[in-house]
Amino acid sequence: LTDPSVIITNMKIDSMKVLAECTTLNNKLAEGGSVVLICNEIDESVFHKITMSFIKNGVKLYLVKSPTIGLHQSNELSDVATVTGGKFLDQQAGMTLEDLKEEDFGTCKSLILSLEESSFIEGAGEQIKIDTVISELTTLLDDDATDDREETKRRRAKLKGGVAQVYIDSTSDVEYREVLDRLEDAINATKVAYESGIVAGGGIALMKVPKDLEANLAKESKSEDELLGIHTVFNSLAEPFKVMLFNAGLDSNEYLELLKEHPHEWVGVNCMTGKIKNLKDEGVIDPLKVTVTALTNAVKVAGIILNTSCTITY
Repeated sequence: LTDPSVIITNMKIDSMKVLAECTTLNNKLAEGGSVVLICNEIDESVFHKITMSFIKNGVKLYLVKSPTIGLHQSNELSDVATVTGGKFLDQQAGMTLEDLKEEDFGTCKSLILSLEESSFIEGAGEQIKIDTVISELTTLLDDDATDDREETKRRRAKLKGGVAQVYIDSTSDVEYREVLDRLEDAINATKVAYESGIVAGGGIALMKVPKDLEANLAKESKSEDELLGIHTVFNSLAEPFKVMLFNAGLDSNEYLELLKEHPHEWVGVNCMTGKIKNLKDEGVIDPLKVTVTALTNAVKVAGIILNTSCTITY
């Protein structure tokens, strides 16, 4: 929907009479614009009648069931009102649809509605009001006594975040699926990076692990078998780096010792150019959680193979 008028309330729409008595709503519909009504519950009979009105008369009234319940619902609807520049008609405060005025409508540049979620793009709310709510939520998170911190974090993230529209073009279905898979991988990697942080990519982070741990290892008493296992893992950590350079047509021996001892954690080889660069500046990064998970799974697989009587390679 483009430039819709948005009504925000926690009322239950249980009859057409509730809508018919709202003069402001009917005037807006008579103008031919799209109206989105976010409400607590929608009676099935009302939903069917509005659907028929849309089919027969082209009435552009869209009903959206409000998210969550109780206090969380009120907070969520209040945030929607802040983002869209509208007014939250709170039934708990004695407000009804009859109280709706022209200036109470919210709006946004674009609204995407689906079965599970709604996305408001470029809401008309004043940025200073949005920033005020974000500041209040941040203050709550700084207070250790705050209950339901996850809900507060989620609210703040929604108010601070934005929506990106990515258009995918392709010349065939096969190419489209391949590009879509890459996009989904990128989105998932970004989410994990936001959660756990990032490390240098290109196998550099793993390759430098032994150097960071050697000093601590010397202080601990280990048996010969334990040391053998530890150094086996240490030696394997350089393999991703070697394989990537081999695949890029580069000789890993030219870079290995230099980069192992390099004091800067982000310095590595950009396989596209073969030059030693700051990988963070070059955009060659990996989510920390992905790197840790890959190493953990590799150790588990190695442990299974060690306990297996027979393996087949091909």
